[in-house]
Amino acid sequence: MLRPIAIQRYLDTLTHTHGIEPGRLLLGTALTPEGLARPATLVEPGQSRAVVENLLKLSGNRGIGFDIWSRPSLLEVGVVGYATLTSRTVRDAYPLWRRYARALVGLTGSFRIVDENADGVTFVFDGLDPLDPLVGFYTEELIGIFAMMGTRLLSESPTMVRATFAYRPPGHAERYEQLLGCPVEFGAPRTSITLARHW
Repeated sequence: MLRPIAIQRYLDTLTHTHGIEPGRLLLGTALTPEGLARPATLVEPGQSRAVVENLLKLSGNRGIGFDIWSRPSLLEVGVVGYATLTSRTVRDAYPLWRRYARALVGLTGSFRIVDENADGVTFVFDGLDPLDPLVGFYTEELIGIFAMMGTRLLSESPTMVRATFAYRPPGHAERYEQLLGCPVEFGAPRTSITLARHW
């Protein structure tokens, strides 16, 4: 079971960006805006997937995953946000997100450091099936979290050295290079991003 914080972000993004009534995003899920606002509410993974499918259909924007976390405050993501704000560096905040983001924020995938050298620090994204039709959305959402953390903690977007994705190029592939500002490879053995070491 997941906390509904991510779904609340989906609702907010769809309402503010597209002017679509929140109830439409929850069709077929047995969820309601009122229920999501209750502190004790938990969401099943299948319900979360149905909301994402509705989000992509209603927005018509296959790259909307990049936008979900562009505006929120870290305080909106509860305990994980507070812990992040008290971290001295992004490195200190990383274990908190790796351990708790799925349960407390409702994110689907996770990430881990696999390599660190003079070039940068490479994170691999785990728990995402490259054949899943929603893999692009979930990956873009995780990248959005990285960007949001950098902006809120360091007042700058993360500097990415390279990015690889274990799925075929989506229809909006050009947006990856525009937003990431680094070489991008699709159809790679793994999904990863390498951040500049100073970040």
